Amino acid sequence: MNKTPEIRKTLLIISWIGVFLGITFLSLLPPKSAVPVGEYDKISHLFAYMCLALNSFLLINSKNHFVGVVVLICYGILIELLQAYIPGRFPSFWDGIANSIGVVIGWGMIFYAKKFNLYKTPCS
Repeated sequence: MNKTPEIRKTLLIISWIGVFLGITFLSLLPPKSAVPVGEYDKISHLFAYMCLALNSFLLINSKNHFVGVVVLICYGILIELLQAYIPGRFPSFWDGIANSIGVVIGWGMIFYAKKFNLYKTPCS
């Protein structure tokens, strides 16, 4: 019996949890305890949400990822809104845009890979 697909799925789940928790904790920590990103703030947001989207859409075995895109974009906006309640942090419209663009890029990469049969999902 080949356990490779099960191992891949388990690793993807662990990866997704790590990325999700990392984004959540780093976004909601007070600024003095967070990792400084300097001038590359928007790129960091875009890359983090692209990784979250890639992990999410690799786990979802569906032909229609629209709901997943909407949920992840809403999560990114929610995180930005929650920052209003963290001392020293504030919500940023442009961070929300960078989060959303990251989700769309991640979805686009998976869409492209599925369209041209560049990978097989570990969940199938």
